[in-house]
Amino acid sequence: MSIYKRGSIYWYKFMWNGELIRESTKQGNDRKARNIESAHRTRLSKQEDARRDACARLKSAEVSFCDECERWFGSENALRAGSQVFCGGTCEVAWTKRHTRVPTLSAFLENDFLPFVQAQLATKPKTAAYYAYGTNLLAEGGMGALRLDEITSQHAGGFIARQSRLSASTINCGLRTLRRALNLADEWGKIDRAPKLALAKGERQRDRIVTEIEFLAYRELCRQPWNDVVTVLYGTGMRPGEAYKLRWEHVLLNEQRGMIQIAEGKTKAARRFLPMLPEVFCALKDRHKAQKYPITGWVFPSGSASGHLEESSAKIYHGEATKKLSAASSAYHTWEKDGKKGEWQDALADVSTLTSDYLTQYADVIAAGFAAFEPYCLRHSALTRLAENGCDAFTLARIAGHSSITITQRYCHPQADAIERAFHKLAANQELPRAAGPNTKASLAGRSLKSGATSG
Repeated sequence: MSIYKRGSIYWYKFMWNGELIRESTKQGNDRKARNIESAHRTRLSKQEDARRDACARLKSAEVSFCDECERWFGSENALRAGSQVFCGGTCEVAWTKRHTRVPTLSAFLENDFLPFVQAQLATKPKTAAYYAYGTNLLAEGGMGALRLDEITSQHAGGFIARQSRLSASTINCGLRTLRRALNLADEWGKIDRAPKLALAKGERQRDRIVTEIEFLAYRELCRQPWNDVVTVLYGTGMRPGEAYKLRWEHVLLNEQRGMIQIAEGKTKAARRFLPMLPEVFCALKDRHKAQKYPITGWVFPSGSASGHLEESSAKIYHGEATKKLSAASSAYHTWEKDGKKGEWQDALADVSTLTSDYLTQYADVIAAGFAAFEPYCLRHSALTRLAENGCDAFTLARIAGHSSITITQRYCHPQADAIERAFHKLAANQELPRAAGPNTKASLAGRSLKSGATSG
């Protein structure tokens, strides 16, 4: 007997088939402690005999003892997995989890995650590059040595603190990669449950709302093909990348209206059909005519390697227009600070290439102080306009190509008048008794009798 005392409690320790057994007896009496140790040895011996008998009965080289079973290998239809024999699927899963070593984050990313990303995102190289960059960030941030089942939200917080020299967007690239990797590990049975990870705050949001007059002032300064691209973005709510890759075989143009098909996307919900507003229809109709009515090919072709307009070129076109408007707005405020000497159009003409007609037409935008925005804000503005005009969240989700209604909810901000209109609409379609008077029951009874007589 090998018992020893820790404080006031006896423990026992012994070797069994090369494995160290060490447990607390939770007893302060040495005799009871020895009995508990002896019972444990007896239980191990019986289990070994049961395993030996099961091996002979099931004709297997090795049989796993299933803790989840009430009976040891009592099933007649045993499940075989290699040299192991299990009495049921639940026992097989439990045994696999107990005998599978949980990999470290770096090993999982290198051996499982990155090969999966490269295979699944072969047609989306930018997304694959995003996850590859996030993998490097996690390695540099000291997360690679952690086992997958050890990672918690606390480790994500430590990663944010260690990478504070980077921008919030860069930090969140690593955290989104980590979140995606852990979700896949959960799906593949590597871990029991993926933890919830909070992203770093301060990431630049693309939720700027571009008003209609701001958009018109901006679009007039855009060169082609960017002028037509922004018309499509602001009129349909498409993602910029979807507009860049638009093909003529996915554009239907009739005499007075048309339809756009989004044939590819990140999710199944991204594949959708979008009707055209008159401005979008006219822009694509003129472009189709200028390209001599092609049946196939890119709507916005360019000399890039892909053959269509790319984000790098889009940034140049977009930057040209926004810089002109920002410069005009800045010059206007300088004129105000200088005491408004002379006509403001003349003051702006010295520092801006904008025509006097343009300055007069969009004087309100320039005087209000134009704030630059990203091209994605045109999509955000289009969806917000649809929501403000009464489009419900579920329909808006189909238009936007969102896979989750939670994402769409940020575009819907019902005001008091919208709620009131909803109740008025319900009241107009439904008649309810105004007061529970003596005639109410009679009228209801009369209705039921009439309906009964009619049905009879």
